[in-house]
Amino acid sequence: FQVDILKIAREFIGSSDAASDEWAFAKAIIALGRTLDLRVVAEGIEEEAQLEALRNLGCELGQGYLFGRPADGPTIAAGLWSRSSAARLDAARRRPATQPARQGA
Repeated sequence: FQVDILKIAREFIGSSDAASDEWAFAKAIIALGRTLDLRVVAEGIEEEAQLEALRNLGCELGQGYLFGRPADGPTIAAGLWSRSSAARLDAARRRPATQPARQGA
């Protein structure tokens, strides 16, 4: 079987300071991922400080309550649709009004 991503279990995610000993396993897993050229995802991120520490350690992906609570498929789809619609509307509002082409120019 092929492995392309390595997951850090929430039990290995420290509370805040990335320099503390409670981050030792996360640091080792991230280093292993780099050595094996694998993407690394951390689970169980609940605080901004954890996210920042993981970013500083080089972890590129994360999941956890900080990003959203568990939900069923239809709820997730509805949320994505509403965000997508809101983003399109916001982009349309920021788009400069087009000017009519000048005659003879």
